[in-house]
Amino acid sequence: MSDQPQWIKECTTHEGAADRNLTGAVSKQFQIKDSESARTTNQIHVEISAGAGPKTSSGMRFNQHIFLSTLQPQKPRSEKKKGKWLNYPSLTCPHQIASPPPTPFVRHALRHGFFYLVNHGVDEELVKKVFEQSSNFFSLPIEDKMKLARKNHRGYAALYAEKLDPTLSSKGDSKESFYIGPLADDLNQWPLQEDLPSWKGTMETYYQQVLSAGTKLLSVIALSLKLDEDFFEKTGALNEPYAFIRLLHYPGDLGSSSEDIYGASAHSDYGMITLLATDGVPGLQICRDKSKQPQVWEDVPSMTGAFIVNIGDMIERWTNCLFRSTLHRVLPPRQERYSVAFFMDPNKDCIVECLESCCSEACPPRFPPIKSSDYLQERFRLTYGL
Repeated sequence: MSDQPQWIKECTTHEGAADRNLTGAVSKQFQIKDSESARTTNQIHVEISAGAGPKTSSGMRFNQHIFLSTLQPQKPRSEKKKGKWLNYPSLTCPHQIASPPPTPFVRHALRHGFFYLVNHGVDEELVKKVFEQSSNFFSLPIEDKMKLARKNHRGYAALYAEKLDPTLSSKGDSKESFYIGPLADDLNQWPLQEDLPSWKGTMETYYQQVLSAGTKLLSVIALSLKLDEDFFEKTGALNEPYAFIRLLHYPGDLGSSSEDIYGASAHSDYGMITLLATDGVPGLQICRDKSKQPQVWEDVPSMTGAFIVNIGDMIERWTNCLFRSTLHRVLPPRQERYSVAFFMDPNKDCIVECLESCCSEACPPRFPPIKSSDYLQERFRLTYGL
């Protein structure tokens, strides 16, 4: 395939060699601070000299400072590992993160599809308000919540209404949720102002800020694939994107049951990327190799001020499995747990098909082209048993 980035060829054909070359490439370009703590935890602290950052094609400049961490997992304990492995990029310097040869962020996204995102531009106080407002809503009587029952994929979904792993025989996942979709189409349902003052305004502001962060992150992914940073805008994916906030509440201990019930059963996310904020209560786990049996599950610790980001199915399809959509789940929490997911899905009419830079004669496209709305509808059908 012409114009296929060399580092993509290395990743797909000589992954071990690319791994060995990575540290050397980083060392040549940046100053590596090998402090005692860095040796202990296997961290790499990357600093770029002060000054104005590179100018993007849109005319924006970014500060030249990023911090990346490569933390290795411990050995498995029973069926799961204590996960200390996520990299966290800053959006202040997308060109530096995405430049080939692949930085630790890109390498990690390729392998595992999960990472932390810092310096994302979403106001910390706003995030706290969203969690407060989420708690206020889920504390309402069930009859009040059911007045906003889900329709057009907006509104309230009650406990056990969803089952993200349709192969399970359980009655559903032990969580309740509330969906808020694109703000311009007037399909969202909102609690009454007298019941929850400022609830709508808080969620709308959060939607706009996280959408902006997600758009910048997608430009990093585009640059890492040797595409224009506005590639996803040009393809129409971000022309009225089908993006959703999903407020999630896990009630905690619901008593003993003979059923194998999860807070959220094992699944991959359907769209492009998901930006997740949590309240710090544990429960989220990932399985790096979804084809391996038995599956090995690793805990995902929370990190103050950072989003947990995971790659979705559509980026996996676009990149021919170069970027991986990772299987994840939430264990039934022993205590009440809240999280807020933001799903960046492309425009409903967008055609998702393998990028030319991600296939070759030796590695042909693994998936046929598909319209975004067709893929999403089938996944929703399975989730809700429609």
